[in-house]
Amino acid sequence: MAKKIRKVILAIALLAVLASCESKPFKGIIVCKEYVKAHYVQRPRQAPQLVPSEWKFYVANKYAVREFSVDSITYTKHHVGERIIMRGNE
Repeated sequence: MAKKIRKVILAIALLAVLASCESKPFKGIIVCKEYVKAHYVQRPRQAPQLVPSEWKFYVANKYAVREFSVDSITYTKHHVGERIIMRGNE
């Protein structure tokens, strides 16, 4: 009985820790911008499917390079070499 109580308390504590975790903003410099134009993909025996446009930033700091999907307004507003703080995505 005591083992079950310990396991339940441990599980609740771990869930509380996971629930309190937030994704930290990623600070870095825009090293590359990528625009993928909308296009159709043809698969065998299927109708062509439209793949929508995508706008991406590649942001680097001394630890990593991360890819972020952004909207078209954000894409045109920022330039390569600019410092930026990105939240979320991945």
